[in-house]
Amino acid sequence: MMIRYALAFAMLCAPATVLAQTAAPVTVEIVASGEVTVPAQRFRMTVKLTGKGETEDAAKAALAANRAKLVQTLAAQNIREAQASAAPGGTSFMALFASLGGRSKPSVAMDLFAEDADGKPQATAKESVQFDAPTRAAAANAGTAIEAAGATADEEVVGLLDDYAGASRRAKADALVKGRAQAMAYGEALGLRQAEIIRISEKQDMMGGMLGFVSQIVGMFAPQSGADTNDVTVREGLTVEFKLSR
Repeated sequence: MMIRYALAFAMLCAPATVLAQTAAPVTVEIVASGEVTVPAQRFRMTVKLTGKGETEDAAKAALAANRAKLVQTLAAQNIREAQASAAPGGTSFMALFASLGGRSKPSVAMDLFAEDADGKPQATAKESVQFDAPTRAAAANAGTAIEAAGATADEEVVGLLDDYAGASRRAKADALVKGRAQAMAYGEALGLRQAEIIRISEKQDMMGGMLGFVSQIVGMFAPQSGADTNDVTVREGLTVEFKLSR
């Protein structure tokens, strides 16, 4: 009995090099997240336009004229109306948002309490139009032209990328590095020095996916450090299975 306890005590006190010679390979699954921050390539802003007329058709025509004039004015400042396109790489919410563009469907309402100079009811047509500016400063400087067109711009200006696929790959590479570091920490405790990747999955459970979705939205719309930023942070999560061995 004393010999058995002595052997157990010796194993507990053995250095990692000794444990490494006796430890069997094990597998460990790591859920890792990575991120990369890159300069924004364009800045999305939303402008609300209106047009008034005696009839709904007249209001829509006035709205179209106001929009055309504003598009032309902003184009001279190198600010273009956002165009819907295929998602620029990746399937994240950020990539999807960047692929959207254009304008909302106009809505028209008759205002029986608003009359023109002849005492006739007025119809008001409204729509939202998205524009992409080359810099945040250019988006801010467009305020004068927007106000001159009788329109208003949302305060929020969102930095976007043209290539989310490249940024996504870099974020996944960062997740792999962090995942390996976590696996090696387990291996060190077990006396195992090698960490071989045997499986990688981009699938996440419902809670992990929800947290990732919220993180993307917060990263896009929430101000960082109380100030506007000219950078875009792309985050990716991976589930990686490692084989730890000597």
